[in-house]
Amino acid sequence: MIKIATAQIDVIPGNIRENWKQIEEEIERARKAGAHMLVLPEMCLTGYLIGDLWDQSAFLRECEAYNEKIAAASRDITILWGSCAIDWKKTNDDGRPRKYNAAFAAANGHFLIPEKGRHPFVIKTLLPNYRCFDDRRYFTSLRQEALEEGLSIE
Repeated sequence: MIKIATAQIDVIPGNIRENWKQIEEEIERARKAGAHMLVLPEMCLTGYLIGDLWDQSAFLRECEAYNEKIAAASRDITILWGSCAIDWKKTNDDGRPRKYNAAFAAANGHFLIPEKGRHPFVIKTLLPNYRCFDDRRYFTSLRQEALEEGLSIE
């Protein structure tokens, strides 16, 4: 039987280091409880509604570094989490690096690449664009990525 732990942390928008501390505690808690897998929330490193931080390269590089820390912490446990993924080789219409709201998975210290996947993450397909959410302003959806590359979403 597989034991799965879930964690709902108190994400602090824009504070990757403090969010990492909570994530690290949850990883250890799940490991001590004998969980095989830990599932964390969407955007658990960065938080939502952080506006111009999404356009700061230093913030994005810090996000990448902490995604690596989560992957490295996945010894003896599989970890699934939501975070920002960055493709520095692609730019949006505004010239800024391409960003994705993505789901990551890691095990044994390494990112897992989905079957038939091209990235070590899965890009969110439908981005909210209502009320306080303005995801389309900051992120590229899987639908848009697939259209640009002439591929199906599947």
